[in-house]
Order: sequence, then structure tokens, then C-alpha cells
Amino acid sequence: MKLKFFLVVLLGMIMIMAGVSAMNEMNESESVTGSEENAYQNISLFTEEAKDAFSPIDDKIMMVAEGAYDYLVSGDGESKQVFFDTYASLEGDMAAFEEKADLKSEGAGEFKASYDELTGAVITMETLAEKVFDSYEINETIDSRDFDAFEAEVERAMTAQEAAWDLGFDSGTGLMKPGTYRVFLAESLHKAIKESYAYLVLGSVSEKEEVFAAFSDFNETVAAAEEQYPDESFDDLKKIKSDLMQSVERIFATYEVKGVVDVDEFADLKSLVESFYKIT
Repeated sequence: MKLKFFLVVLLGMIMIMAGVSAMNEMNESESVTGSEENAYQNISLFTEEAKDAFSPIDDKIMMVAEGAYDYLVSGDGESKQVFFDTYASLEGDMAAFEEKADLKSEGAGEFKASYDELTGAVITMETLAEKVFDSYEINETIDSRDFDAFEAEVERAMTAQEAAWDLGFDSGTGLMKPGTYRVFLAESLHKAIKESYAYLVLGSVSEKEEVFAAFSDFNETVAAAEEQYPDESFDDLKKIKSDLMQSVERIFATYEVKGVVDVDEFADLKSLVESFYKIT
């Protein structure tokens, strides 16, 4: 009788322990699932509409820089106006984003800090560009210190934009879509163009090295894109990259021999840059 009672008690204890274990496993599973769901829900702080409004800002920053460098190379008043028109367009893009994004929303604090840094850099870019332009027009030469200050501000704007993008819109999945690859490829070409103009302004070897580093980055990125998406075509960007690189090599060769920029070669480069803008 005592043995039978002992076995009943033992069996009851085993069943209770099994029940507790199962409940713990269920709670842990729900906790993990809940965390995954929360991570998925927090992929973007803002709406797709806000994301679409933010997306053009990085390209526009580079186009503003390219416009400034274009003017300093060519001295063409039309190029100077293009700079100011592009800058106004950048301000418009940022205003459109601010209308669509709730920068006071919960969790947007870090994003807003980066965005404020971006805003400050963009404002300073215009001020410094005007200073470089004034010096260039009065002295018929480029003050390298003013130019370096402007270029540093462009880099500050790009760094802040990238940080804001990562905080506000990055999916964190580690898997890039074809459209994202196209954005990265376009960024590499923008950098190559910007640094090409900078080299023609200052003649700095480091600027020239940055040009070909950007083209190299493009090659690595497009190889990864084609491996991941063999059915997607990136031929339009590959073609414009090849044409840009050949044009840059020609204009550099002439510049290094003659010490001046060939007007016709520079016009060809600008034409390719315009074609690039149309496909991105």
C-alpha cells in the first residue's frame, strides 16, 4: 500500500515538472517570436512614402558638389546657375521628406540627430560654395583652403545622410534588393565624377586615386549584384561606367601633359554625366 502511494506521488511530481517545462518552452518560444515580430515591425521608422522622399537626397548632394566643381573647372556661368538650381532642388527634396516623416515619433531621436547634422551640412555647403566662387571670380584662381572646406562639408553631409538612412530605413536583413544595388552603383559613379572634377580643379594625386577607387568599388558591387541576381540586368550602369572611365582617362592624360583641361574633352565628360543622371 505504501509503495503504491509512493508511486502515485512520484508520478504526480513528474507530470507537474513536465507541465512546468512545457510552459517555459512555450513562453520562450513566444518571446523569441515576439522579438522577431518587433524587429520586423521596426524595419523602418517611417512610411514607404517618407522613404521614397528621402531616397533622392544622397544623389542630389553629389549633384550639387558636381555642379560646383563643374563651374570651377569650366568657368561657365551656366554651370554656376545649374549649381544653384540643383541646390534649390535638394532643399525641396528635404522639405518634401520633412512633410511626410514624423521626426518627433517614438524612436526617431537618433535619426533626427543625424538628420539635423545633414541639414546643417547642407546649409553650410551653400555658404562655402559661394565663398569659393567669389574668390575664384575676383582672383581668377581657386583658394585651396576654401575648396577643401567645401569638400569636407560635402563629405559631412554624405556621412550624415548614410547614418540617417541606416537608422531610419535600413531593413537589417543583410539581403540587398536589385534596386538597392543600383543605388550603391550610382553612388560609386557619383563619387568618381565628383573626384574627377576635384582632380581637375586641384591636380591632387589623392583626388585622382579616389576616382579609380570609386570605379573599382563599382566593379566589386556589380559583380556581387550579378551573382545574387543573375536574371537582373545592370547593363545600363555598366555601359555608362565604362564610357565615363574612358572619358576620364582621356581628359586626365591631356591635363597631365598640357597642364590645362581640354574644352572638348570636358564637354564630352559633361555630356556623359548628363546621360548618367537620366538613368538614375
